[in-house]
Amino acid sequence: MDPLTEVFEVEQGTRALLDAERGKAAQWLEETQRTIDQTTASEIARVDASAAAEQAAARDAAAAKAREIVNAAESLAARVASCDDARLRPIVWRRLATIVPGPKT
Repeated sequence: MDPLTEVFEVEQGTRALLDAERGKAAQWLEETQRTIDQTTASEIARVDASAAAEQAAARDAAAAKAREIVNAAESLAARVASCDDARLRPIVWRRLATIVPGPKT
């Protein structure tokens, strides 16, 4: 076999190996991209679910706190409503005296 034919065959073999490696690299790249896409989608779904759960918990906590405030206000209003004028008058005058300046006695 002459040297030129030998070089040509080696070059063809090298080219075939290079093409095969390029194919393997492209396949690996596609698989890796698919894995990344699946992982990203899964992580986004997990974060969305977690955020929704935290939002629901915060909403429930806020509703419970609002119920406590309303119940306390209703209880105080009921206590005040049950007091008669004769009992409230001295309390109101004492409070007014601290707010409105007037003659000191």
